[in-house]
Amino acid sequence: MAGKSPTELNDLIAVLNTELAVLTKDLDLLRDAFGRAELAEARERLTRAESLLALVDIRALLAHIATLQEQVAELKKWREETERKRWQFWLGVGICGITFTANLVMNLVLFLARKPG
Repeated sequence: MAGKSPTELNDLIAVLNTELAVLTKDLDLLRDAFGRAELAEARERLTRAESLLALVDIRALLAHIATLQEQVAELKKWREETERKRWQFWLGVGICGITFTANLVMNLVLFLARKPG
């Protein structure tokens, strides 16, 4: 998981949310059909729905989504920290350059201001 980018993790979360919505919708459709259909047909559909829900562990799925969200947050923090360090480095380089230039100019002025002899 460490190699995934935040957009890839967000895409995975979106896919998992979509699958959860589809399963919830299917369960709601089965409940509606149960009210309209005969008892034998409803039992068969309910058995199929239960087998599908047994394949999907919703709690594990939600825990996995929470983990992915935490990892996305950590990646965002890491990116912000890296960006801050980069700016600090270039600021330091700029200050060193300005200091070097000022020192060079002062030494040149002092050299040219000396009286000959």
